[in-house]
Amino acid sequence: AIARYPSYSDFFALAADPEFQQGAEHKDAGVETSSVIVTNRIVDAPPAAELPAGDAPVVLFELYSHPGEGTLDRPDSLTAYLDGIEPLVTANGGVALGTYEVVGTLIGDGREWDEGHLWYFPDQASLDALLEDPELAELSSARDEELEDLYELTLDGITIEPMGREP
Repeated sequence: AIARYPSYSDFFALAADPEFQQGAEHKDAGVETSSVIVTNRIVDAPPAAELPAGDAPVVLFELYSHPGEGTLDRPDSLTAYLDGIEPLVTANGGVALGTYEVVGTLIGDGREWDEGHLWYFPDQASLDALLEDPELAELSSARDEELEDLYELTLDGITIEPMGREP
């Protein structure tokens, strides 16, 4: 799950709340194989009402670790990948859903991350078309040579709702 908290202090206040802690046994079981990564949103998502319509939307989540720090010090091949994937996503009916700079990892497996990206698609067929694109394969190959680590996850059964925030 991806959750947005109004501020870091709100997140920590929730984590310290006794009512929240009462469910800790179940949360601990779920967290054994989970990561909690703290990020700053760098590029906002479009409003939920402007996302491409679809009956079964999916999101491709990509998390990168690279030699630089954050989004401003990324390898050239990752910049080329991100510049190249966005028009491919659009051509396949998708949209960039957000860019996030990793601040730190509260719970994880020891890996360190620099940035994450979300790509929204109205259905699995649209994402599959992107993933089968030979141009994407070429961009990914060059990107992967300079990355220290990569985590990709497809999220299905999602609902995107307005978050009640100012742009």
